[in-house]
Amino acid sequence: MSSTSSPGPAPGVNLAYFGPEIRIGVPQPALNINMDAATNVESLSFSLDGSTREQLAVLIQEPFTKLNIPVPIPSLSPYAPPLAAKSAPALHLKFLEGAAKLDPLKAMIQGIGKATEANDAITASGSLDVLRYGRVLGARQLVGVRGSGPAYDGLYFVKSVTHNLNPRKREYKQSFNLARNGLISLTPRVVP
Repeated sequence: MSSTSSPGPAPGVNLAYFGPEIRIGVPQPALNINMDAATNVESLSFSLDGSTREQLAVLIQEPFTKLNIPVPIPSLSPYAPPLAAKSAPALHLKFLEGAAKLDPLKAMIQGIGKATEANDAITASGSLDVLRYGRVLGARQLVGVRGSGPAYDGLYFVKSVTHNLNPRKREYKQSFNLARNGLISLTPRVVP
């Protein structure tokens, strides 16, 4: 679950959201790196951590023999489709606690609900100058990345954004954190 608040359609009004991360929609303009004059970020670094991916499973107790049967749960979510063609493999098997006491249907529904939480193996962090980027980078939205190579280019989900204002220097900079499920973009081209 995630929560977010954003300015609303009128002064003094905010829109709040509490629910699963929604990773669909129109992406923001691309973050460009290593593209000479088209570069619009000051820094951008990537990290691949395969140990963060977990395969969720539920133990269902067979009623006659009382044997526990492990059933893997796929991470399918209509709100968070995969953003990469090659997902990082799940290195850990995690069992949903208390599912063996439930009937099989309830255990599977509870498991699917838990499996929709994102397991992001690729994270990126960086900073940008808002004037050079041309707009404020919004959190909890998709953004494209270009110029980092075929493994890391593509769409990312903006996990968080920190605003840094310096009135003396007349600077408005942002630090950001991005995430996605694996390597190699699903989209053939990122919109600049």
